[in-house]
Amino acid sequence: MKVRLAILKALVDSNIGAISWNTAEWIGSELRQQEMAYLMGRLTADKTGGAVYLAIRPAGKDTTEEVFYIDNGVAIFHVPVQAPNIGAGGDQKPRIRHEGGRLLSTFQRDGNEVLYDMWNRVTLTPEPDETKWTALWSRWDGTLVQRPWV
Repeated sequence: MKVRLAILKALVDSNIGAISWNTAEWIGSELRQQEMAYLMGRLTADKTGGAVYLAIRPAGKDTTEEVFYIDNGVAIFHVPVQAPNIGAGGDQKPRIRHEGGRLLSTFQRDGNEVLYDMWNRVTLTPEPDETKWTALWSRWDGTLVQRPWV
């Protein structure tokens, strides 16, 4: 099943539509609702693409807060991310590619964290062969190599 939400393009500023999960209670003859979570479709800042925004209401707060935003260029988390399946076997390795694609952090099975420069230092282009990447920093050893942009 597919559910479609639509709004006339001329009426859209940034928010396209949302699904909201609310609690409700009767206060006298009035039904009051409190938003607990919502998932919203939005336009990107330049209004050329789509995005998804998730907000939840933390315990003890009166309003919802953004937890997650994703569009075709970025994913932003405002909470810690847990991914127990990363590094569970096979060739999966717990890695984080940094903005711009030049740097990569990897979390090794022995507990060490290493920051690599994935570019060829001569041609200044991405290096596909991992064995030629330069280790710049290690949690255990500190700075290993002077960063190329410093």
